[in-house]
Amino acid sequence: MASELPIQNDKPAAETLSREQADALIASGGDLPMDALKTVLREMSSVPASPELQALYLKRALDNALDTRDPEIALLIARIMDANEVVDGQVWAWLSDEMGKQPDAVYAFVRARLAAEPGERWLPRLQHAANTSLQVAIADGDWITIHNWLKLIAREPAAYDLADSFARGIRLAQPRAHDEPQLATALIVLAAKRNQASLDALLADGAILDALTDENLRAVLTDQEGDAAAILNVYGADVFLAAVARATQAQHPALILPAVVEQVWGLLTAPAGTIHVTGDYTPDAILESWIEAGADWLHTDAITALLRIALADRRDDIFHRVISRISERTDLIALVSDALYRSGRGVNEVLALISQMVANRNISAQGAVDLFARLLRIWEWNKTTLLMMAQLARAIQYHPELTLEPDVLWHMLDIAAEAKEDLITRVAARRIASMLETVEDDAALAEALTRLVTRASWNNGARSQLMHWWRGFARSQNAARLARLEKAFDKAKGLDELRSILRTLIAFRRWVGKRTLGEFADAISAAYEILDTLATAFDSDARDDFRFDPATVRAEFDARSEELNPHTRKILANDLKEIATLIADMGDHRSKPGFARRGEDVDRALMTGGQEPESAVDTLKWLSGYLSGAQEESDGEETKAN
Repeated sequence: MASELPIQNDKPAAETLSREQADALIASGGDLPMDALKTVLREMSSVPASPELQALYLKRALDNALDTRDPEIALLIARIMDANEVVDGQVWAWLSDEMGKQPDAVYAFVRARLAAEPGERWLPRLQHAANTSLQVAIADGDWITIHNWLKLIAREPAAYDLADSFARGIRLAQPRAHDEPQLATALIVLAAKRNQASLDALLADGAILDALTDENLRAVLTDQEGDAAAILNVYGADVFLAAVARATQAQHPALILPAVVEQVWGLLTAPAGTIHVTGDYTPDAILESWIEAGADWLHTDAITALLRIALADRRDDIFHRVISRISERTDLIALVSDALYRSGRGVNEVLALISQMVANRNISAQGAVDLFARLLRIWEWNKTTLLMMAQLARAIQYHPELTLEPDVLWHMLDIAAEAKEDLITRVAARRIASMLETVEDDAALAEALTRLVTRASWNNGARSQLMHWWRGFARSQNAARLARLEKAFDKAKGLDELRSILRTLIAFRRWVGKRTLGEFADAISAAYEILDTLATAFDSDARDDFRFDPATVRAEFDARSEELNPHTRKILANDLKEIATLIADMGDHRSKPGFARRGEDVDRALMTGGQEPESAVDTLKWLSGYLSGAQEESDGEETKAN
């Protein structure tokens, strides 16, 4: 058949070659076109060749597959091997011979077969090729070649079971990396992505770490200090997480900055395939360590960041878990308030979170009040926080033992007065009034009272409550303090009601003096007897034309002159004149019938409390009605205001 082939210098075209021609050409050692060779390999199952020719075809095809890395021809050969164990053994022997010369070509051949379809027999061959290729690369190649081979193997499907080969390659390359910084860095990056045990071994190797030329990477991995956030951008998530995990295990807070907390949190929801580290190096494991033990060693700004991010992502469960761990910290209020404010959560949600903290016993009632106050300051007393102010007002209303800073109370009162908010106004006004009891400076007290009355007077309940308090406070003061306050009030504006109470108290105490009420009653009785006797003796009676005889009165006094010494006589003379003047003046100042309400008799109105006294005489009549029980017990003021 060979003699029938045309003799020519040019290679025959693949599509013109018959099988007989191809057999002849391959048998004679000719250069069979690749397309023709592929055609023969495809037809070999249906048009078999003799063992000798088959071997020639396969050897020629294998040489080409190794030279060109052509996956198509590699797969054609592999399928013939799969169909015939004898052929398989022969071709694998050839491949084994080539393993020492070009292991990468053999790896590519086996890889092409496995890429097409699974094959249990081919996995050990791929692993062997991988191990050999790595060994050759590590022995003779530069760091880039080693890196490329490790990266190639690391990226192979898990089904190829090359994890051991990868780990072995890292282990073999490790000594070289002691003197090759680029290789040391490359090994760490690759190990972080594929094999935690290998990574741990590298990070435990001081020579590897010393070889790193990136000072930040070396500081982060060696001393758990430096800029871990930059590691994420330069070396990827896996190296970053490994570094953060090591710092977390060592409880080294310097590395765990707020930016690091944010990046770890972001990686919790990273797309599949983004993160390859496992175990303690995963974001979940790191976060769990922070929650469970971070309160003991994390810096405040890192804890604040964790709280804030949890709230912003509505992971309230994590927020409350962290709070339970830090509830004993002295800076708890500052931590929580900053986190709540910066989380972007609304006032209603913040109130619910604080309520839950109290229910969990992670914060006391006083702590909640302090937290409200700090948040209101941070929010700069925005009107949108009225709901929080109302909650704060309820808290201090029902729990008098809770304390609140004066500036908070004043701000609450200012905002409530502007918004006409009843509850806040009443509660804040009452607390401020109690607070003012400790103010010793009279001018400062008058100024504060002016502000308080101005803000509270719009609300009847708050005004009545304030008047009731002021009566009690003023009555507890001594005469000297009352006098000073009266003087201070003369310079203040808007304190008319308080001034009336003050002056009435001063007048009453001046009238009663240092006497007991019993002594006072006796004095009033004596005064009445004198005045009654005077009126009976000298006031004219319409039925009797009485005329005063001065000579008789002089004679009576002269006859008893020894009963008065000159000094006493002079005092009596002056007192009689003053009494006469007082009686006249008091009569002039009494309420006139025309002033009585509803046409009521003036005396009856005063006695029953229907009209307030306008003079000393009116006061006598009003007091008579009060003491005799003619007036109702209530004075018209709400003494039981909430």
